[in-house]
Amino acid sequence: MLLPLSFPEFLRCAGYKVPESPHLQLDDFYGVVGRRARDEALVYLDIFVAAFETYLLIGGFPQAVASFLETGSVSDGFARDLWDVVQADLHRAGMIHTEQALRLLERVNASLCGWVGFRELADALGVSHPTVGEWLSALADSYLLIHLYQETGGMPAIDRQRKVYPTDPFLAQLPTRLSISSFTPEPSQVAESVLTMTLFRGLHKGSLDRFDAPSRLFYFRTSSGGEVDFLIHPGPMVAESKYVDDPSERETRAMVANFERGLLITRSAFEDTATVPVYPASIFCWLLDQGDLPPGT
Repeated sequence: MLLPLSFPEFLRCAGYKVPESPHLQLDDFYGVVGRRARDEALVYLDIFVAAFETYLLIGGFPQAVASFLETGSVSDGFARDLWDVVQADLHRAGMIHTEQALRLLERVNASLCGWVGFRELADALGVSHPTVGEWLSALADSYLLIHLYQETGGMPAIDRQRKVYPTDPFLAQLPTRLSISSFTPEPSQVAESVLTMTLFRGLHKGSLDRFDAPSRLFYFRTSSGGEVDFLIHPGPMVAESKYVDDPSERETRAMVANFERGLLITRSAFEDTATVPVYPASIFCWLLDQGDLPPGT
């Protein structure tokens, strides 16, 4: 088993000069402890943002990081090796045609941060709706994708559409490395994927069997059709990913209206509102205690 490095692990391995993380718990971010730790880290903000955007491109697989340190990019050889892993996992799940594997990853990318329509995906791949579910579950079982369900009563709503994120940023780049006509996600979409995995690591410390259905991490739909990116139990606690430098108050409207408070996670903004602490994504990921999911065993 080989899991990718988290962002704090990437910072250390890639040689970025930042201090040791204080390893905060999630509820610390809503109060004085989190704000103080963030403010102390702001002196390194330019380094954090540059490192985070490098991480969005190359990810945290140790071979990818080693290739980046040696040549400044991820090698074609590693991209082929990762592609072989994806194909092998899907082949064991019953997929026959290589083209279907690439199209499956492309569709995941195209729907990143939104719902995955299983029936539409099944039609595009020429298979049944249950088969698509089995293939996506196989990639979650292999720690390559993580599924996020809508929350209902503190439980995943398994009868409603889910979101699917790559567990490592380079998986979002892989289809483009294999086919120049493939869709490449925006940095804001990949950043939301990184935040999903960061929260998962922080909430499911040491647990490796939850990628198909995290038990504490969900997304939330409002009665009026709005959405909050992350809802965490117990609490509940909520957070919104807006990878921009100048967020507006409307970015937090659904959180405040439904939960009275929440976290806003941005690219570089950090100015708080009365009920919503604002954190740059890079500093948030660096601060959060992501537990003991190992980079490789």
